[in-house]
Order: sequence, then C-alpha cells, then structure tokens
Amino acid sequence: MPDSLRAGERYTGQMGLIVRFGLPVPRPNVISIVGSNLRRQIVETHRSIDRYLPSYDYGESPVMDLKFALRYEPVDLAVLRLAFEHIAKGELEDWIRGEPNGVFARRAWFFYEWLTGHQLDLPDAGPVGYAPALDPEKHIVISGEQSRRHRVTNNLLGTPALCPVIRRTRQLEACFKSEIKAEAAALVQGGDPRVLGRAINYLYTKETRETFALEGEVASGSKAERFIDALKSVRDFDPASEEDQTRLQNVIVDPRYAASGWRDFQNFWARQPRATARSCISSVPNPGMCVR
Repeated sequence: MPDSLRAGERYTGQMGLIVRFGLPVPRPNVISIVGSNLRRQIVETHRSIDRYLPSYDYGESPVMDLKFALRYEPVDLAVLRLAFEHIAKGELEDWIRGEPNGVFARRAWFFYEWLTGHQLDLPDAGPVGYAPALDPEKHIVISGEQSRRHRVTNNLLGTPALCPVIRRTRQLEACFKSEIKAEAAALVQGGDPRVLGRAINYLYTKETRETFALEGEVASGSKAERFIDALKSVRDFDPASEEDQTRLQNVIVDPRYAASGWRDFQNFWARQPRATARSCISSVPNPGMCVR
C-alpha cells in the first residue's frame, strides 16, 4: 500500500491524530508521513500521500501533529472536532502560550473554541496580524469576520452546527477559469423567451425524474411538483441557514414529516435497491434530506 509505513516513518498531521486516538472517521484526503529519506508525493484519484524528511517533524505529540496539519494540509473539521476531545486542554494552552503570535497556534486555538464551544484558559491574543482560519490556497472561503480574541479571520462557509469544507482542487480551479457563465449568456441572448421557458421546465423535470430514479422511485404528482418548486428556489437558498434548510425539507417531503428546525437525534437509513451510496446530513431534522 502506498501509505504503509516504512522503517523510521510515522504518520503526522490529521492522519497522525486519527491513528493516535483511534478516531472513527475516514482517512483524510492528504496523508502525511514523516521520517522518510526522500521527499515525495503520490497523487491518487481521491487522495495524496505526502512523505517528508525527518527535518519536517515538529515532534511526536498531539499538538505538534495538529500544528503540522494546520501548516501543510487541508482542514478536516471532523478530525479536529474529535481530536479536541482527546487532546489535553493543558497541552493546547501550553503550546499557545509558548507561541502567542504563532499563526498555527492561534488557528488551533480558534478551531478549538469554535468547534467545542469551550474556552481555553488564555487571555485574548495581543496586537498581531490576523490569520485566516482556513488557508485560502487550500480551501474555498468567504471574506469572513474577524475574531478579536484569537486574531483570526473566520472565513469558513458555515457554523459549527453545519459547515461544509471545500478543498481547492485542480478541477475546481479549472471550472473557475472557464468562461461557462459567459458562454451560457451568449447562448440564450436573443433567444425566444417561450423556447427558453420550455427548455428550463424540461431541465427541471428531467433533474427531478433522475433524482427520484436514484432512490428507485418514480417522480409523479405532488411529490414531483414539490421537488421542482425546491429546484426553482435554489437561487435564494442559504445552505448554512436553519430556516432555509427547514423550509427546503418541508417543501420536498410528505407533510407528515415536516420539521421545525435542526434535527437533534440520529435516524436510520439503508441503501435501497438501485440506489447509489449516500450519506445523510446529520444536523437536519428529517429522514429524507440526504446528499449524494
């Protein structure tokens, strides 16, 4: 296996935290290994294995694995959230006190308090430049708000209750550089509004049928109409909004399963015949709100 350890090597970064604490999460997109006699990277379809020379090793402790992750890897919030349950608060506090102006220490401090809702026994950061919570070169970010306590700019895409993290990949960069929006505008410019309207309705209906087909169902009647209504409202949809998520869920599902807010319990789902693998959004209070 490309990510198997060799003599003198160990996992660090987020993979180091997963192995150290036995965290019940998938392996990260970037697996970092220190102690190699050669600096190299193996890029696979959905991950990369990065080997580093011993000089890159910050030290064999949880907080130094965390520091390595924040410096060299895209962030996985699930790994950080679970790791913070195992890392001693005193270790985090000692690291941050020892590097009060350090970018990675302040980012770790921010993530700890943001994800757990608990404060460390530390005074607010001194007058130092603000650091981004997520590295804009590795992630899709927003302009965000400044956290005065940590001197960190919160540029995440959501809240601790629901926060997607999107890695900045080569494929996404290619999409950003493409002129697809201009091409689409040129395509419809001067077109007959009636023809364009029929085309849009056809696409809404086609998307609805194919989505239902993934679940082994047939889109018909009010269920199909509700789904089309949901598609039409996507332009005004805020995925981080509890109100918008609840409204969308209530548009799609049977009224018997209408929700009033975030779900605070786990529900069961099973793979159906002909359905693709899927995962439910655990913070949404309904049995049907899933992402494929």
